[in-house]
Amino acid sequence: MLVVNKPAGMNTHAPSPYAGEGLYEWLQNREPRWRNLAILHRLDKDTSGLIVFGRTPLANRSLTSQFTDRAVSKKYLLLSDRAPSRQTCVARSNIARMGDRYRSAAKGEPAETRFVSRQRCPADGRSH
Repeated sequence: MLVVNKPAGMNTHAPSPYAGEGLYEWLQNREPRWRNLAILHRLDKDTSGLIVFGRTPLANRSLTSQFTDRAVSKKYLLLSDRAPSRQTCVARSNIARMGDRYRSAAKGEPAETRFVSRQRCPADGRSH
């Protein structure tokens, strides 16, 4: 597998043939040994973080199975200058592919995101 720290503002892959390179295409076009990478999950364009690509058929099958079976957990960190209205929150919906995007839909794969407020930073931005 290949794990890459994707910057915010870059697509995981090109959303259309005329959109320019996403991270997937960028990697494939710069290193011959990465020509056969497989996208195993995605991060939204505005989300930064680690993204995993499969490099071999065996790794692709194993990692796809782990994602499908929800054996992989993902954690995101949100920094905000606003206080949360609640300490915890769970968002549940069904996700379905519509064109080149995934959207919340009545019929689709179940998705759940849990939010937990960890720490409030002071308004002046200094750490304490």
